[in-house]
Amino acid sequence: MKILPIGTTGVAAYDLECLSYTIKKGTKVTITGIAPEWSRRGYELTDESGRRVTETGFDSIIPDK
Repeated sequence: MKILPIGTTGVAAYDLECLSYTIKKGTKVTITGIAPEWSRRGYELTDESGRRVTETGFDSIIPDK
C-alpha cells in the first residue's frame, strides 16, 4: 500500500470517530500527520473545521484526483 504524503486532500472514506466528535464519511479532510511507519496505525486527518482524528488507518481517505 502506498502511503500518501502530508498535505494530501480528499474525503473521509468512512465515519471517523473519536471521543468527542465524528468526522462523517464524505467530509473534506487533509492529511496533517502520519503515524511512524513501524506502527502502521495510519494518518492524522483534519477536517475543514479544524477537528482532528489520529491513527485513522491508511484506508481512511479517498484522495482527490
